[in-house]
Amino acid sequence: MRASRTALGRVLKELERQLVQHESSVSKESLMAFKHVKPGSCSAHMMTSHVHTTAKQQETSTSQSSVNAREVAKFAKLSEHWWDPSGPCKPLHALNKARCEFIKDVFSDMNPAPARVLDVGCGGGILSESLARMGVHVTGIDVHAEGIDIAEEHKKLDDSIVDAIEYRNQSIEELLSTAEGPGSYDVVIASEVIEHVDALPDFCTSLVQATKPGGRIIISTLNRTSLAYLMAIVGAEHLLKIVPEGTHEWSKFVTPEEVVHLFPSSSTSLDWMAGMTYQPFTDTWHLSKHIEVNYIASFIVH
Repeated sequence: MRASRTALGRVLKELERQLVQHESSVSKESLMAFKHVKPGSCSAHMMTSHVHTTAKQQETSTSQSSVNAREVAKFAKLSEHWWDPSGPCKPLHALNKARCEFIKDVFSDMNPAPARVLDVGCGGGILSESLARMGVHVTGIDVHAEGIDIAEEHKKLDDSIVDAIEYRNQSIEELLSTAEGPGSYDVVIASEVIEHVDALPDFCTSLVQATKPGGRIIISTLNRTSLAYLMAIVGAEHLLKIVPEGTHEWSKFVTPEEVVHLFPSSSTSLDWMAGMTYQPFTDTWHLSKHIEVNYIASFIVH
């Protein structure tokens, strides 16, 4: 008991330190830059004010690999658990229904309907398989070879999607170096990925480059707020232990304001944004207006 209290004390002390850091880094002006209005066709919220990338940010961006070797090693340990709905990937399985609801709304708003979808950081294929069942062809890419192998084997369990998914062990940068990479996909998705990559501005530019004009980019991630720290790290990792400790780094969480800044205003605009809210008593997720912890966003590529 004493050891548990000591551990919890350390967690709370770290939380306090992180909160001070967070509060000093977020300006009131950036928080006021966004207005939420209820759309007519989607339970998500649309951001009506678009924050432009500053010239300074554009000038200082230099192309480099987005692959973080430490993050790759971290997820390599999960290889055998990707399709265990009660294991370390349980939160992803639970979250999948809510993010797919958002994705379906985006698909239904596109004319013509999307045909080719890129799932960046596909892992063991949890989202890729759901996308294939929506009637699109999916290319799933990941830098973790073991995850790709597991995804390949698991898709064979469903004859209806075997030919609808192609998995590749490569990064987004490697994909773009091939002839079919640039401008090849109607929708490019990076779900629960951007908090695990390096060179985030370049990574987001690569997502744009892979998308056809008129297509969509969909991002889901964790907001860098005190509540997200409490829920995703203190709660999920340290107390409930439903995900392995060290899965998330609060400093790598990305605010909605920062996500908008990461995409070039000359070639993209924000389409929809919604929160994804967890209900612990039912172990389910649903779309909501609350973006303080998990959120998902769609960008239009011009």
